[in-house]
Order: sequence, then structure tokens, then C-alpha cells
Amino acid sequence: MAAKADTSGRPALAGQRWSACSPDAVAEEKPKPGWRRFLDQYRSYLQLILVTAAVVSLAIKEWSTGVLLLVLTLARQLRPGHPP
Repeated sequence: MAAKADTSGRPALAGQRWSACSPDAVAEEKPKPGWRRFLDQYRSYLQLILVTAAVVSLAIKEWSTGVLLLVLTLARQLRPGHPP
């Protein structure tokens, strides 16, 4: 038995509708600006602890410790290969 080819044009129409209304189509998200990604990284507990310790150190006039902790938090965020 040989199968007949569908010459009614329905497969072409179905293909057009599928490409226009495909459920697999995912809208691309706009990338976050760099400053927003930088601030989002301060949601980790380690960063919050370091910043809090730096603020407390500066409040009690432990300048070297406070500055060192601030430098550590910035270095951790700006290091190459740090995940966004």
C-alpha cells in the first residue's frame, strides 16, 4: 500500500500557524543593568555580615578594621569570574 501525499495545503497552513503561535516561543528578558546586578549580590548573608561589621567598626572608630572590611566586600564583588 502506498501512502498518498496531502496536497490540500493543510500542512503548510499548519506550519505557518505553529510558527506564529508556537507555545515554545520564549520572550527574551532584558539584561539587568550592571549597578543592579552589583547591588543584588549584597543579598547574600556573608556580604551583609561583612558590611554590618564594617559599619560597626567605623562607628566605634576602628578605622583600619572598618576600611579593611569594606575593601573585602568590594573585592569580593569585583573579582573576575564572580557570578552575576
